[in-house]
Amino acid sequence: MNDVPTSRIKKAVDFTTSNFALVSASAFILAIISSAMFTTGYLGVFNRGLIWIVEYTDLVKISLVITLFLTGFFWFIDSYLSGVLFLFDENATRKSKIINSAVLLTLVSISFVILLYVDYLSGKPRIVERIAQALAVFLFVALLFRIKQLQTSKTFPPFEKIFSDIGILLVFLTTCGALFGFYTKNTPSLKETIYLDDRILYDGVLVLFTSSYAVFYTSDNAVLVVPASRVREIRSKSSL
Repeated sequence: MNDVPTSRIKKAVDFTTSNFALVSASAFILAIISSAMFTTGYLGVFNRGLIWIVEYTDLVKISLVITLFLTGFFWFIDSYLSGVLFLFDENATRKSKIINSAVLLTLVSISFVILLYVDYLSGKPRIVERIAQALAVFLFVALLFRIKQLQTSKTFPPFEKIFSDIGILLVFLTTCGALFGFYTKNTPSLKETIYLDDRILYDGVLVLFTSSYAVFYTSDNAVLVVPASRVREIRSKSSL
């Protein structure tokens, strides 16, 4: 059994070596698409039209962050979370799989009900954000299962399955981008004082800063887009 992962890794290395140009180009394109999806999810929380001010060079920079995120994500799964899937081992009985699935679904459902109740008590309903969190959990579990299947598989997956996995990954990244957007929008500690050339924005949130434009979420729940040259200074509350 120990020879299976080693053999699969060797085949993957051999394939990459013999098709380095194709693999490199495919990886680069996937990184750009991933960054675009993450950015779309993030900016969509504020205004969907903001995606059009993101330049290609910005996507390249974001893709580097996404690559690091995915590297850490898959390492974390492989190192710490793969053991969770023993609850759904292929050798387990159908009854035990159903029971374990029901327990897991119940725990997740209870967690989200508690979150919705806390939102209700606070007077700030965040239903869309909670739906995004539920979707992220579902996609996370799906990726977890898929990684486990790839670890135990003795054959290279068919291309249609690879495209399906990439699709799930891209939707997961879009959802993660949206969650990061909600975090940026709703976290009080991220509010700052922004000094423009003609006015001062108090309790604003920096959404995006590119070489050409700066995007802020103001205290009156408006999205402000200004040329980057108009920004004089941004001060966090802790520095005031």
